[in-house]
Amino acid sequence: MNRYRRSIVIAVSIASSLFILDAFILNQGVIAAITAIAVIFVMLPRAVLAWRGHDRELAQARAMKAAVYALMVIGVFGANYLNNALAQSRAEELITAARHYEARHHRLPDGLQDLAPDFIPEVPLAKYTLLFNNFRYIAIKGRHSLFWVDVPPFGRPTYRFEENKWDYID
Repeated sequence: MNRYRRSIVIAVSIASSLFILDAFILNQGVIAAITAIAVIFVMLPRAVLAWRGHDRELAQARAMKAAVYALMVIGVFGANYLNNALAQSRAEELITAARHYEARHHRLPDGLQDLAPDFIPEVPLAKYTLLFNNFRYIAIKGRHSLFWVDVPPFGRPTYRFEENKWDYID
């Protein structure tokens, strides 16, 4: 196994970088999905072929590399799920604050910044990512909507205040 240790360390480094890129910068899961396909259709079959060729050490190294990338895939999808659950929770807090604003001022706010500091301490980020991490609020001609980007660049859970319901755009 010692002769394959370096390749496993490299796989851990690459998988860690891909995890950070896909979970906390892009927040899409596309890299994770492509990696999952590579694990299933390339890495695992290569490990099986090495096993069948009686090179147990190579088979074990390839299986470990496949496991490293599989863990990265699970981690990305888990992080994306948790980020979107956090955004949903924070959106509910913003909706409650906007409804309190409406009760006091007899109208919905013109922007999320109108809610701070009287109704919320500050406008929160939707989620912990570098891109697509803000809530968007639209107030035009009697139409008020709150949304964030769930799966960049599309996929926007949208709350429509006048209808008091959630939609999903894109």
